[in-house]
Amino acid sequence: MIQPSSLIVIPAQEAITADGIWISRLAINAPDPTQPIAIVAQLVPYVSSTAQLLPELGKTLVISDLAAVAQTDQTVANAMNALFLAVQSQIQAQGLY
Repeated sequence: MIQPSSLIVIPAQEAITADGIWISRLAINAPDPTQPIAIVAQLVPYVSSTAQLLPELGKTLVISDLAAVAQTDQTVANAMNALFLAVQSQIQAQGLY
């Protein structure tokens, strides 16, 4: 540690309470039907009263095998099914395939 020649004063800051989590990036990797589906989500605390994001406190959520997690977590299973249904609905709505 380097000793400063004089004390360094860091002004106090008012505490901030984040009441939500914003998903700033969501990536789904499903290379082919024989490999696991992986999800990576960038999570950022969010203060709704000021619409403030706190990216310096962000974290990354990784689910390396979505189907395996869905087998033991009904909420994940429901979300995975809802995602597939939403994509299927938009494929039909947009006349793709």
